[in-house]
Amino acid sequence: MNYLINFSFILSFFSYQSVYSQNIDYENWSLACEDCITTIDITRCYARQRVIADSLMLDTYNKISVILDKGLEEAVLKSDEESIQWYENSKSSLSEGQEYWKKMSKADLYFTYLCFEGGSMSTMITHHSATSASYTRLKVLSGFLRNLNL
Repeated sequence: MNYLINFSFILSFFSYQSVYSQNIDYENWSLACEDCITTIDITRCYARQRVIADSLMLDTYNKISVILDKGLEEAVLKSDEESIQWYENSKSSLSEGQEYWKKMSKADLYFTYLCFEGGSMSTMITHHSATSASYTRLKVLSGFLRNLNL
């Protein structure tokens, strides 16, 4: 029982600290560049958003990994084979999903770049596409983080 209380506390703490609790407006993130006028300004704005989106997404991924690692440590200490297996499978699945996402988003980004290669808006559109993909992944990971809190 003490294990569940500690585990719930850890999950609650990380969930509270999560990106989701920072009130990120996933649906309207691109509006931040709405006031930019020139292609150069829009490109710079999208590049900044890309860095932010990637950072938030990786931060959320790392928080989930920490939760799983701590849960696995506790399960090992208690020799709880069922929990050990669950944490190992969860960690493996999370990592595999992130690797697939990286490959897919890289391929999509390259395809987007090729469609606009040589155009004055190619870099801007590429940054926008990458940012959109990172925010989509962030939403998925934030959902995982919330579910771990249940």
